[in-house]
Amino acid sequence: TLVEVRVDRDTLQQYTTPGQFVQLRPDDATTAPIFLAISSAPTCGKTDAVTLQFLVKLSPRLPWLLDTLVTGNTVQISPVMGSGFSLSQLSSEADVEAEVFKVILAAAGSGIAPLKACIESGLLGQRQPSQLPIILYYGEWTEEDLCFTDLYTRWKDEYGVDVKRVLSRVPDTQGYVQKVLSKEGLVRNADDATSIWAILSGMDDMVDCCTQVLRDAGVDKDRILLNF
Repeated sequence: TLVEVRVDRDTLQQYTTPGQFVQLRPDDATTAPIFLAISSAPTCGKTDAVTLQFLVKLSPRLPWLLDTLVTGNTVQISPVMGSGFSLSQLSSEADVEAEVFKVILAAAGSGIAPLKACIESGLLGQRQPSQLPIILYYGEWTEEDLCFTDLYTRWKDEYGVDVKRVLSRVPDTQGYVQKVLSKEGLVRNADDATSIWAILSGMDDMVDCCTQVLRDAGVDKDRILLNF
């Protein structure tokens, strides 16, 4: 579920980099907060936006979510936390040196939320796909679990992002993101390894395995961006 929360100007100004997050809880000091990555792109004062977007997956372990995230309700949100993805490295290379390179995004589950912010920020570089290929490997259990499906066409048309769905449950079993990433062969050619940037978001196991696939292919660890 995509939730939009109205926040104060200070909170908006704190959000400067995709991959940052907040703690959220009901307007009740006794409930433990949850960590949520911000899924809307930073505005950096360029618009009159007064809200932040969050991807919230309902869970029996968090029964208060269903009753709390209702239009008109008040929630408590912490200051914006974390340093986010260090996209300035990538943008600088794209804009200043005009180097042709590949960008690989990999997400599983709710890890798609901060990658949505990355894509829509425009900080991945807005160039023709032939100059700046961007591929998003997005893993979920089934087709029904996929989020933001209504945005994939726009991501392709406006930002050059090609979404590759990776489903791990029958009948569409393809394996996990790291398996498909390895089989694709995008990082097998050592000559190409120096031209790859990767941005990873999701469960620790997925991130660790994708990192290993990329490192085994010769991608420098400094070109694998995480938000923690």
